[in-house]
Amino acid sequence: MPKVPFEVTAEQYQLKSTFFANKLDALGYVGTFEYVRDRLAKDGGRLSWKSAEDFGINPKSLAAVGDASGQYFCHPNLLILDPRYLLYFRCIAALSQKGLKALSGVSSIDRMEIGNSSCSPLQARKIAQAINANLNAIYAVQIPGVEKLKALMYATAGTTIDGSWRNKIGSEGERIVRTIFLKALLENTELANVILRTGKEVSACQLSAEWLDENTAGLTSCLTINGCVIQFGSEPDIKLVDPDGRTVGGIEIKAGIDPAGALERLGAMMKSFENIRAESSEAETILVASCITDEVQDRLSSMKNVRTYIMTDVIQNRKSKGTHLMNVMRASLGLTDRFQ
Repeated sequence: MPKVPFEVTAEQYQLKSTFFANKLDALGYVGTFEYVRDRLAKDGGRLSWKSAEDFGINPKSLAAVGDASGQYFCHPNLLILDPRYLLYFRCIAALSQKGLKALSGVSSIDRMEIGNSSCSPLQARKIAQAINANLNAIYAVQIPGVEKLKALMYATAGTTIDGSWRNKIGSEGERIVRTIFLKALLENTELANVILRTGKEVSACQLSAEWLDENTAGLTSCLTINGCVIQFGSEPDIKLVDPDGRTVGGIEIKAGIDPAGALERLGAMMKSFENIRAESSEAETILVASCITDEVQDRLSSMKNVRTYIMTDVIQNRKSKGTHLMNVMRASLGLTDRFQ
């Protein structure tokens, strides 16, 4: 098997870094600790702990945390009140969503945490008992300080995100390239609006680089100021359509690192480009890839008019390759002069 080049390995770690940073926001971890702390400062004093043992709480540990009981142990009423408390308590108990589902018998943990499902009193009690059992085990050794609670929350978040990363290498490469492209359009005031999967339209005046970082993965399309449409999907990953509805470009993004799968990725790309060229023989066909083996390069060389970019060069804009790609795409949409 061909050895993976150092640059490709480095790129995969860079993509993993951007994936983690994005998911911390997207999954609601950032700010949750402070949100719960501030809410408990207002509501915590109203909680009754007379039934603490029924909630699965060790009386000795409860006495040890004193007035901070609401921050250290899960009270069922908090789960009923606001699902963001569930995310917090699950994480300081070092429980995954899958683990909490198994221990509590409640299947809607993930939906509760994003506010898509309410928590009944019976469910709240089952969840609290499962979470508090783990917390009892942690506190039996030593009652952690507030900073350690926060560290536990983010450690659990990291485990969760790492688990999902293994299946998301390709999609993270797509997200980064999409984001770089949309930021270039926004910076040049060439973006009119974007459309989310929910059907919601967000106008350019509401957009920012930070918003794009967090939401690009959830976009289906966008409109440019000259009436062109950019579609996000598969085969190709990005399709460029002119104001008259003609396809003028297709971009395939292949972030896979496994050399053994390189020919398979090439086959999928060639099929996609054949479809693009069937729609318009003049359309730009562009490949952004992580791993290009010698055999793949030989086959690419035999194909006409396929521009090839290495993903690391695009992400880091080495030798202005990222800028070059953005300008080729902008030119295809008629937003700048034709770019060679």
